[in-house]
Amino acid sequence: MIADVVRLHIQRETGFRLDARGRLAGVNSPGGREPPRFILAGCAAGNLASVSAALDEATAAELLGLAAEEPPFCPPAVAPLHLGRYLAILGAAEGEIELDHEMAPGVPPRGAGATLVASDTAEGGVLLESLRRGGMPSGLFDMGFVDVDEFWAPWCAALLESEVVSVAFAARLSGAGAAVGVATAPRFRGRGLAAAAVAGWTRLSALRGRRLFYSCRLSNRASRAVVARLGLTAFGLTLSVP
Repeated sequence: MIADVVRLHIQRETGFRLDARGRLAGVNSPGGREPPRFILAGCAAGNLASVSAALDEATAAELLGLAAEEPPFCPPAVAPLHLGRYLAILGAAEGEIELDHEMAPGVPPRGAGATLVASDTAEGGVLLESLRRGGMPSGLFDMGFVDVDEFWAPWCAALLESEVVSVAFAARLSGAGAAVGVATAPRFRGRGLAAAAVAGWTRLSALRGRRLFYSCRLSNRASRAVVARLGLTAFGLTLSVP
């Protein structure tokens, strides 16, 4: 059970930059952005609440005091006990709840007939150079992948007939952990390609020794389908209030 609480701390320090007080100073991603104002992450062993460094002391204390009263926030729960009060304190219309999963290094691939190319290989270097010269595939470009700088290393791409159709990348990265992000071109979805890319990502040598996380919104059916294909079980839930 102690290990589960440690996992929450590693997940938080992977996802966010913290100030000297342990408050959220920014999102731990290339370019960074403002963190949520409040987060409640939980597992069967207990919870870990965090507040933004930008909040005033009274609001921070009120949120953390309520969070201390919460029972363990984990499946099969679908919302924290004090959700309504957190939203009211922050004047927020809603929060975002994600299912949190930890992946073992070397998740076995589940087929999909794709060729996998990794960032830390010669083939990965050739792929990047090809994309620099020829541009991003239209499916990924339309999703916001405007150039190869959007492939946050370490990454693993799934190719069909030499076209990148899905890419799993390090959406968050710290010395102790890594959280995967995955994007699949719309016309190639539902074929197991995202799961294949994520499975390949877990086997990258650059990630050895790190705890590997996959989180998905409760409402995101596509991400939950990836979880099912990979055979993952959620260890906890995270509420984020922007």
